[in-house]
Amino acid sequence: WDSPHGRRLLRRVCKVFDRCCAGHEMTRQAFQKMCIEAGWASPRDARSMRLMSIYDRALEARGDEALVADFIDFMYMLEILASDKARAKEGPEAALEWSILEETCQQLLNSPGALKSQA
Repeated sequence: WDSPHGRRLLRRVCKVFDRCCAGHEMTRQAFQKMCIEAGWASPRDARSMRLMSIYDRALEARGDEALVADFIDFMYMLEILASDKARAKEGPEAALEWSILEETCQQLLNSPGALKSQA
């Protein structure tokens, strides 16, 4: 992250987070809405359950009993989503690359709902 490219990507991730959240906290519903708007899930499909497990894992990884995700949790969720995309493209041994993370952020920024804030 400590490079011009990494900092640029971090600013993009922050922009996505700000568009998805109200009050700098991401609720389960906001995460689900983001995934639906990005085209990764529909409200009824099984993939939606898989995506919600990513949200739950991020909160569990934190170690406290948080009910909403913060920016660091969001970064963790994006990393998991990008890793899934990398494995789908290149197989189970694929490494997470910056380009996959950038592609994930760009997909969120360009989603049909434009990820407008919940405020």
